[in-house]
Amino acid sequence: MLNKKSGMLENIKKFVDIYANILGVCDQKFEFHEGTDAYQAELDWNELKGVWIISYDKDDIGEYYFAHEVGHIYLAKKYNFEGFSKPMRKEDEPNIDFNIALLLNMCLDGFVDYHICQFDEIYPCMKIKYLTYVEDLQNTFSYTYENKDYIEVLGWYIVWFQIFNYIIDRKNRILFKKEISELFSFTKKHLLRFKGGMSKDQFDKLTEKIKLFKNTTKSKDAKQLILYSANVIIGTGIWDRTKVLKNIKYFYPTIKELF
Repeated sequence: MLNKKSGMLENIKKFVDIYANILGVCDQKFEFHEGTDAYQAELDWNELKGVWIISYDKDDIGEYYFAHEVGHIYLAKKYNFEGFSKPMRKEDEPNIDFNIALLLNMCLDGFVDYHICQFDEIYPCMKIKYLTYVEDLQNTFSYTYENKDYIEVLGWYIVWFQIFNYIIDRKNRILFKKEISELFSFTKKHLLRFKGGMSKDQFDKLTEKIKLFKNTTKSKDAKQLILYSANVIIGTGIWDRTKVLKNIKYFYPTIKELF
């Protein structure tokens, strides 16, 4: 964890420099803003200054969040599509369905994490974060399911399925097999219990869509990552294809470059 009392900002700058070098984006410039409404850490692009703004929660947070934010820049470079680091312009926010945007962002985060975890120097700090979900299941259940709405729980299911099936190493997947199974089982029951939520058949269909994650990570085409996200969201049965694709155009404003 990064401790505010021992020079939190200095540590953040150090970690961002390290990760930027590892990921080959050390030519980028960063500024840091503390005490915002950011959830842990957020990445924004300042066009006027030509710098990345990393906003972070004033409370202590871990290295994972900064590796992840720099990872967005890496993914954009890897796929030659800036939308992976600069999604959704401020002027488009009123037009987008917040819940679709939330799930699009969670799907994008999965691809970021998968690709940066291929670096041996980065994976250890990511693993620490992932294992917190299963090392204390009661805390995870409490955090995830108390006062959380249906869409947010749905998003966590997508995230956890990707992490524990395709990102975490085999050794820890075996070591925490029981806890991972409990996490999936509890999440499934929770989603099926929601009033107006999905049926078991719909849940199974959604899971099949999520399972295409690993194959999609092998693609070198940014379109495939976006289409995967679209199909997962359509697979929830909440929105039709037309609405999802319309919202994707707002979430990825430069998507015309791809299609």
